[in-house]
Amino acid sequence: MEDLFRLMVENSIDGMIFFDNDFNIKYVSPAVEKITAYSLEELISDNQLFFKIIHPEDREKVIKFKDETPGYICDVEFRIINKKNEIKWINLRYKKISKGYIFIIRDVTDKIKALETIKENEKKFKLFRLMMDNIPEMVWAKDKNGRFIFVNKADANFLGAKDTEEPIGKDDMFFANRYRQERPDRDDWYTFGELCINSDEVVLKTKKPGRFDEFGNVRGKFLYLD
Repeated sequence: MEDLFRLMVENSIDGMIFFDNDFNIKYVSPAVEKITAYSLEELISDNQLFFKIIHPEDREKVIKFKDETPGYICDVEFRIINKKNEIKWINLRYKKISKGYIFIIRDVTDKIKALETIKENEKKFKLFRLMMDNIPEMVWAKDKNGRFIFVNKADANFLGAKDTEEPIGKDDMFFANRYRQERPDRDDWYTFGELCINSDEVVLKTKKPGRFDEFGNVRGKFLYLD
């Protein structure tokens, strides 16, 4: 059973460090060497090395966590500076047992970077959205099946959508049919685009910018668009 446990630990992506009650390192798993870039011998020979490589801005948080947390805690994340001078984000799980302390660490650098990218893209999209919603021109984007993936405020108003989110995943015909259902007694209530070429189809086929004239009635009023 002990051999099976050791096999599992030594082949895990999570690193394990076992300290005795005086915080002397008694065991370090191979994954810790990979995460920190320090050899197992270096880590074992210096009981404080793992704490020394914690990023200065995060060190107080980790020491406080170590000293004050009595049980098993997940999702304590902090930075280390490994031997290659790379900054790595670490998730630490900690457990006090009768013979000492178990630290389980995982490299979550890729996850943190992904979250930072998402946040940055959200900021950029908010700026883009603000710009697009404050111009009079209609702006939209569709997938290859003609379904909307983005519309600005002007285009949402043209479609008769309640907001800029409603058109997402729908096509032009959804809104054309909704307009026609308002006045089924009038054939001229909504005729926009009926006599025009399918500009979406032309652009998809040629993969080139195009300029088109589109016209027709919207709620009984003639509209001509370039």
